[in-house]
Amino acid sequence: MAVPAVWSDCHRPKRAVAVSVLVITLVGALLRAYRLDAEAMWLDEVATIREGAGRTISGVVIELPLTDPHPPFYYVLVNVWTRAFGYGAVSLRSMSVVAGVAAIPVAYLLARELFDIRTGLLAVTLTAVSPFYVQYSQESRMYARFLT
Repeated sequence: MAVPAVWSDCHRPKRAVAVSVLVITLVGALLRAYRLDAEAMWLDEVATIREGAGRTISGVVIELPLTDPHPPFYYVLVNVWTRAFGYGAVSLRSMSVVAGVAAIPVAYLLARELFDIRTGLLAVTLTAVSPFYVQYSQESRMYARFLT
């Protein structure tokens, strides 16, 4: 079955694809930022503050692995992030938003590399609007880092 010229990779201008990926990424960023403060912080998010921001960086690296099964690198990031942006729900969750938004163009690049441009555009669109990805990008836990 022949692929219509409209979907052919050689007929799709690179600039149009780049603009499409940018627009889809911006839509994904808006979805992730929308109502970021609508829910109260839940127990795991409070634990994130306690473990990451409630210690010194050396305490996170040396003491935390003795009591917490999670890798300490995420908590080091939390420590640095909260020093720069504060301890509020929005400031803490925004770190996950940044990671979730970064995953959107990465999905395009990966799918384009493995398959083709059309598959890359499908991947970037699904990653941008997936309720699963949006939800985990709005929680201040390490889950959003696993999406990238």
